Amino acid sequence: ELITAINPLRNQGLSDIALTSNGFLLNGERAHRLRKAGLNRISLSLDGTTADSVARMAGIKHGELHLAQVLAAIGHARSAGFDPAKGDLKLNAVIEKGKNDNQLLPLAELARNEGIELRLIEYMDVGNRNGWQPEAVLTSAEMIAVINKQWTLEPIKRKSATTAKRWKYTDSKGYLATIASISEPFCGDCNRLRVTANGIAYTCLFASQNSGLDLRDYLQANSCSGDLKEAIGKLWGNRSDRYSEQREQQLKSGSRKAPAEMALLGG
Repeated sequence: ELITAINPLRNQGLSDIALTSNGFLLNGERAHRLRKAGLNRISLSLDGTTADSVARMAGIKHGELHLAQVLAAIGHARSAGFDPAKGDLKLNAVIEKGKNDNQLLPLAELARNEGIELRLIEYMDVGNRNGWQPEAVLTSAEMIAVINKQWTLEPIKRKSATTAKRWKYTDSKGYLATIASISEPFCGDCNRLRVTANGIAYTCLFASQNSGLDLRDYLQANSCSGDLKEAIGKLWGNRSDRYSEQREQQLKSGSRKAPAEMALLGG
């Protein structure tokens, strides 16, 4: 319903509608409905290829059902018209050292066999609930080194304002990407503004929970659209978010303010 409602905004400049999901509820019917509603791209999250690894990363007792559902969701999305070759369907995996780093090659192999771009995400300190420690971070360079030993990779120049660094397999079996916000920050050309479900705008994924701008006053029936544009412009123009570049300094000094949770901000 939400995608159907925002789809007409394409006439006002909206160019792309994307969704990230754990895939657990993405059955065939829902995949087709999403595509029909106007969804362009979908990224499915899968942190392992075994029931044990999936359970460990998801914090659940049994991963068999979850794994089976996500693998099935890949097929449902493809059948609904989300074409991996066009970038309509991708696979996301967060890699944590000592927890699921043994899944690097199996995940890469799965993605290669499915013809899907795998995006390996460094374990991030978003929010304060995941017990993040820097020692648990497997860097992008380390992940690429492991995969490159098995299948040779060739780097692709990163486009400005994108979050991912990409490689292509030299044997022509697709692409691989990493999101390295810990080891290789990209604050300098970030262009992402996040708006939560309750109308709070944040200028950074690592923003403190009290730093957002409440947009609800600008969205009332008697509000002027010019006021909303001015408020967002001021928020964006005055932003100074560089946490990924300042992480070590802030953590050492204890100056980091309570961060907003990932579940609130999205990816």
